[in-house]
Amino acid sequence: MALLHHVDADGIAGELQRRLNDRSLTELAARAGQQPGYYVHETDAANEVVAGLHRCCDAPEATVPAYAGPDTPGEHAV
Repeated sequence: MALLHHVDADGIAGELQRRLNDRSLTELAARAGQQPGYYVHETDAANEVVAGLHRCCDAPEATVPAYAGPDTPGEHAV
């Protein structure tokens, strides 16, 4: 049986923030603008980067996001 170790919530939040902030504007520019057959606004491209937070709203049972509640990731992503 695995035991839960102390989780540093501030550390996890800081790591997530760091990873999002480390995404370069060059990466964003590569996704934004004219794409084959359509156009992607820079705001839409940036939203794709953080979409994973919203996908956590439908977390499987017995996961940390599920215990936090279905609205929690989406609320924190706003």
